[in-house]
Amino acid sequence: ETVDSLGNTITSINDYRTLCPVEITDPNMNRTAVEMDELGFVVKVAVMGKEGDGDGDTLENPTKRTEYNFTNWRDNGQPNYVHRFHREEHDPLSTKWQESRIYNNGSGRMIMTKGLVEPGIAKEWNPSTKVVDEINSDPRWVANGRTVFNNKGNIIKQFDPYFSTNVDYESESALVETGMSQVVYYDALGRKKKIEFPGGTLAKSEFDVWKFQYFDQNDTVGESEWYVDRGSPDPLAIPEPVDPEIRAAWLTAKHDETPMVSHTDSMGNPFYSVQDYGGGKTVSVYTLVEPTGRSKTSFDQLGREVAVGYSNLLGVSMYSENAEKGERWGFADVIGRMVRVWDNAIREIWTTFDELHRPVSAHVKEGASTYQ
Repeated sequence: ETVDSLGNTITSINDYRTLCPVEITDPNMNRTAVEMDELGFVVKVAVMGKEGDGDGDTLENPTKRTEYNFTNWRDNGQPNYVHRFHREEHDPLSTKWQESRIYNNGSGRMIMTKGLVEPGIAKEWNPSTKVVDEINSDPRWVANGRTVFNNKGNIIKQFDPYFSTNVDYESESALVETGMSQVVYYDALGRKKKIEFPGGTLAKSEFDVWKFQYFDQNDTVGESEWYVDRGSPDPLAIPEPVDPEIRAAWLTAKHDETPMVSHTDSMGNPFYSVQDYGGGKTVSVYTLVEPTGRSKTSFDQLGREVAVGYSNLLGVSMYSENAEKGERWGFADVIGRMVRVWDNAIREIWTTFDELHRPVSAHVKEGASTYQ
């Protein structure tokens, strides 16, 4: 039994075999019960009303039901899965259930999910013709596309969801690799260093000790397949083409090798950034941060001071000033809640909390008027 500061009481009945609660009663006296299998996995959940009212569900007709198949790989050579059923209405006579099945690989990572949806057109693999057929299906399931990971668990490819005719695990590339996926490359530290997009363009990042450079799809056009497919038109060697595709490549080439460069301090935090717009035009912004990180001053492309901020020892902002909003003062309590704010428009804003630290009201005072 637990009692909070407001006197709200939550009670539970425990199963001493699994050392877990099997029935919980909330402060409104509504109950939730669970049933576990021999391994301690929850197989049934019943959301019940108050005792004696007869509302809600029971463990005989549960709200949620879960089926586990941990021997599917051994028996059928397919990944193990968890099948979940969720009742749409609290009615023992209702036959409407939301269903989903989750497949996991040997490392426990989710590799496929399927959820029951309304009937319609779905894809089916034809083992005779080795092609994908589209047919009307009832039931119909929506499946996530294939996700490819590298040996460190980083995502390399992510394909689009598709509609399937069955709930079984599917591995045919024509099905699970629906749509187009970008390809992501990482360095030894797990940072993204290059992204190849389906259209033949790419973006990349280059890291140094004191700076990093980001090249977007315009900045890398000279080394992209998209540019080569359009004849690699050089804006310094030929006039502006008439063909729209070639002209697009010609114009984009003017921005080749114009990355955004961010310089970092000894903590690895960026403080000075330079953006190259091509044609010799660059702009820069920078930020001054004191060693503890509690005060910060930002400057725009013309070197003008545009924002100032100070924070307390907890990292909560206590004072800020910027070109758009002007000045703003804040007062936080000992647990970091912002309880009162003032701005240079002579407005005062404050929030009240209950004993559980939940906000219960907000107030705004402007001049002699107070609003809630």
